[in-house]
Amino acid sequence: MKSQVISLSNHERSRHERFMINHTATVIIKDFDSSEKTDVIDEVSIKANYHPLGYGIYGYSSIEPTGKMDEYVVKWKTGDNCD
Repeated sequence: MKSQVISLSNHERSRHERFMINHTATVIIKDFDSSEKTDVIDEVSIKANYHPLGYGIYGYSSIEPTGKMDEYVVKWKTGDNCD
């Protein structure tokens, strides 16, 4: 994996459905390669303390540039618990 998640800030969570959480975070990613989107989303979710092996990653996710160098807004959805 070339893309490297350096930092995560402004992580916001909101309930999506009964057992789902929407996440939005501002992230610094060095050398982002869109072909590595799934790996980057997983890494960001881990940094947000929602490990994909427990909470899962569901539905649509996105990584959009903010216009600042190496800064992106990442959106993804997880379960609300890791049972």
